Amino acid sequence: MKSKNLVLVVLALVVLVLVGLGAYLWPKLNVSVERPYVAVYMQTGDLYFGRISYFPRLALRDVYVLQGTGATDPTQPSLQIVPMSSTVWGPDRLVLNYDQVVFIGKVGADSQVMQAINQGR
Repeated sequence: MKSKNLVLVVLALVVLVLVGLGAYLWPKLNVSVERPYVAVYMQTGDLYFGRISYFPRLALRDVYVLQGTGATDPTQPSLQIVPMSSTVWGPDRLVLNYDQVVFIGKVGADSQVMQAINQGR
């Protein structure tokens, strides 16, 4: 009976080590998994577009944001989608606080957002 428990403990330790090693190495492998673009709306009112990942933390890559263009007519706000990498602090990855997320939705392939992203590339 003790040898059976010992085998289970060793097996559990091996699995934990492999999972930990995988979590450590996965970001370094640069595995190219084509993820769809999503819109993430935050409690702060910020709206981000990007490729989402949930592990090891909720994050966006290839991030775009809505930016006002300073329209002269306040009744006709003018917005454009710009890559976050062109902002002053220009991050390549944006880690999000899941508690602050209002919603996450897939961006349609034929949407105006995707057209703007494809034009900006």
